Amino acid sequence: MKEELFDDLILERGYEYAQEGAVDHVRKVGEVIYATVHGTEDYHVKIDDNDMFCDCPYAKEGAHCKHMAAVLYYLDSHPVYDEHTIIDALSEKQAKQLLKKILKDHPEYLDQLPQVEKKVEIKESVEEAFRNHPNVKSARSYIVKCMNDYMDIYIYTYSYI
Repeated sequence: MKEELFDDLILERGYEYAQEGAVDHVRKVGEVIYATVHGTEDYHVKIDDNDMFCDCPYAKEGAHCKHMAAVLYYLDSHPVYDEHTIIDALSEKQAKQLLKKILKDHPEYLDQLPQVEKKVEIKESVEEAFRNHPNVKSARSYIVKCMNDYMDIYIYTYSYI
């Protein structure tokens, strides 16, 4: 906590906000913390190593406000992880459930996923290329096996979308 940056009254009010659960939607992107603090209105706070920002009227003049203090108090008792750490911690089942929810809420993201038809065309092209080359039979069977395994996994995953 950077207590020296705040007046005592601001620290006290920020602590109350943190204790009352007013700090919400806390997320870490890189080394920057973003949060929403519910006060008279919802205020958005951004904190990094060098600076703090809040869109409340008090902070617009460059002062450190109770919303910033509330987020700092919140961070003292709640670890916040970046998106990479959170995603890496998901199980396969959790990741699939999350992806389904995202795609349900945002079907336009389906266009960003690879298409199964393209994968099938690639598989058929590789199989055809190796079909008539006996000097690479072992390589062919290994590649075909790998592609079949990949297709099974891909189709299984895609079928849940």
